[in-house]
Amino acid sequence: MAKLQWILDETTAHWANKLPIAIKANSPLPQYDGREYRGDPQTWSKHILSSSFPAFCIIPGSNKLLPSPDNIMGCFKTGLVLEGLALVIMWGGSGMVRNKNDIYAPSLQDIDHTLQRCLQTINEQNSIAPSWNMLVNGLAWTDVITSKVLHFMTRLIGYENPSVPIDVKVILKEVWPRFKQSVIDSEKRPTDPKLPDRWRKGNGWEPYNRYMTAVICWSNIMGWTTTQLENTIYREYTPPD
Repeated sequence: MAKLQWILDETTAHWANKLPIAIKANSPLPQYDGREYRGDPQTWSKHILSSSFPAFCIIPGSNKLLPSPDNIMGCFKTGLVLEGLALVIMWGGSGMVRNKNDIYAPSLQDIDHTLQRCLQTINEQNSIAPSWNMLVNGLAWTDVITSKVLHFMTRLIGYENPSVPIDVKVILKEVWPRFKQSVIDSEKRPTDPKLPDRWRKGNGWEPYNRYMTAVICWSNIMGWTTTQLENTIYREYTPPD
């Protein structure tokens, strides 16, 4: 199985390997299946160029869209990138749905073309860095939607170490502060590097790469895939409502 190329951030890797994230589960927890949000195909049809969503995206007997990971990747696999994007937004939850106008600020033609280029570029270069820049700089997308789209694209292609989503509520407000504090509280040695830099600064590639560095290190320690690691920490570190 192919691997994505990552240039790990040395400082983050040092501390992530020295201070693994606390995980209670003995085995990976499942990814959110999208069933809490069922979209109306008619409402979302204005965000695609084709006449309708593919039949496999529709819940039988309900005429509702199911934004499951399998359906998202099914759309990307068949080249229906706008349909896949719509499902990713639904999968991202009510907050992302409310802010979808920002995602759809560029024309559908421009979004379609850029997403097609992303799939091609990832395949050719085994890296998401160029695609990240296409989405963040070309479409003015945030790191959150960019990371979600690229996660499903890299999973579809079949990489064993795919990129994973980053979000504000869990990763940036719960996991990152705990990781940073664990470094601050740790017993230092003269050879230890400085504190790791943050995982978000604007929507830049380098902060996201630092986050992925931690995920890769922790997944290697657990013997899990990057997807399994992110699924588990997302579920375990989601704050109570």
